Amino acid sequence: MSRRILIIALLCIFGGIQPADAQGNRVILVIGYWPPTNEMLRPFSPTLNLEGWVGQNWQGRGYDVYAYFPEFSPPNCQQAPGGNPCLGCGVGFGDFRVDYTSTLADFNSFAALHQPAAILTTSWGGDGTGVPSWEVELNYWNIDCCGSCPAGTGWFDDCDPSNGTCPDIVPPEPGGPTRRDSTLPINKIVETVNLHTMLDSSLCASPGSAGRFVSAYIAYLGVMYRAAHAPPVLPATAPDYCVAAGHIHVADSVTAAQGTEATELSLAVIVNHVDDALGINRIKFVRGNANGGPTVDVSDVIFVMTYLFLSGAAPDCYDAADANDDGIVDIADPILLLGHLFSDGRPPPAPGAVCGPDPTPDALDCQVPLCL
Repeated sequence: MSRRILIIALLCIFGGIQPADAQGNRVILVIGYWPPTNEMLRPFSPTLNLEGWVGQNWQGRGYDVYAYFPEFSPPNCQQAPGGNPCLGCGVGFGDFRVDYTSTLADFNSFAALHQPAAILTTSWGGDGTGVPSWEVELNYWNIDCCGSCPAGTGWFDDCDPSNGTCPDIVPPEPGGPTRRDSTLPINKIVETVNLHTMLDSSLCASPGSAGRFVSAYIAYLGVMYRAAHAPPVLPATAPDYCVAAGHIHVADSVTAAQGTEATELSLAVIVNHVDDALGINRIKFVRGNANGGPTVDVSDVIFVMTYLFLSGAAPDCYDAADANDDGIVDIADPILLLGHLFSDGRPPPAPGAVCGPDPTPDALDCQVPLCL
């Protein structure tokens, strides 16, 4: 992985991709393991997305999003019967490998490079029922047994025994399993994904639900990094303060497109949470929500039509009424909304379902922000 890290570092210096704070943007670090998470995160990869990295100042929200994940051949490899990913997909290659030792080294390298403001780790999950689930994990455990453990306990053996079969937690945390909890805005993520997608998002709080293999290991590394880079260890004013970390299990029945949509919704919620924690105030709105109601619906169409043609009340936030983001509030905006609401037309541009700032400069403004 050292060669991959070197390539990314050179891109940071010469290619316009900047590490944390080089452009004034903190970083949201996203990690995937196994399909569908590798493909759903590909748009955020600085090196593996052929269509170009979309994470720089993502949606104009003031944060750079970097994603890293293993590659597999084929990319949509399936879990073997019984759910053994070692047999179904192998160790993989690229940013990460399905190997405890490599995962620790790669995670530490990426975390040191980016000094993330938040960490979202993801992996294959689900219960084998075919339900397209988006499971937000609450608890993570530093399991203290590997190898000869009581049935149903201990870490599973590594896919690559050449590096040893057990993980190393650094620093060691003796005294039995150590529990750490997610610091992501978990309830808001579940609520938002359920509201805006067809996925079944839920909060998983039962002991051991995060698993006992490499995905649980990367999840624990994420929350452990956050604990070492947050109060009381570091002040909230530190440049490498990490606000939040946590893990989401994604069912293999979730398509890459569905996963990308749910990732974007989850990231938008996380970014707003980081803004709040860092005391960053931005004028935020949901594009298309012209009347400031709880959702974008036909009442927004009526509001804009009344304003345009019946001398109705002006929008408090013209940016929100500008549904097509062309810098003008006109008849094209309610037409786009009608197409989106009733004819499967394209949705309004960012900021979409989750409040955010305007990513495109124009002459419109928000006299009254519709969300904080």
